Amino acid sequence: MLAGPTNGVALGVAAGGVAATVQGIANPIVRGVVARGHRELVGPVIAYMAVLSAMFVIALGTLNPLAGLGAGLFFCSDAMLAWNRFVRPLAWGPPAVIVTYHLGQGLLVLSLVRR
Repeated sequence: MLAGPTNGVALGVAAGGVAATVQGIANPIVRGVVARGHRELVGPVIAYMAVLSAMFVIALGTLNPLAGLGAGLFFCSDAMLAWNRFVRPLAWGPPAVIVTYHLGQGLLVLSLVRR
């Protein structure tokens, strides 16, 4: 059950934007998973990307700015985490993951109490 109503137009626009973003990061991550000898993780990694993308799209579709920003930061934290692990480490990656994750989670919680 969603925390609030969604807007069909916003869902469509969000789905297009998130799909375009995922296209740019999914291929290098999946190639990195395979290159590091973890072929068995390809399915779970793709499934997780799909679920995380759906969460982001639905949050944007609510038109709640706190939900959209929180989901976006959470999406970014996990994308950076996967990039650091499977593509190449980023010098600023670990602190960026921690900051975006915690800010994202906080904003998602606030989006539930400030409707």
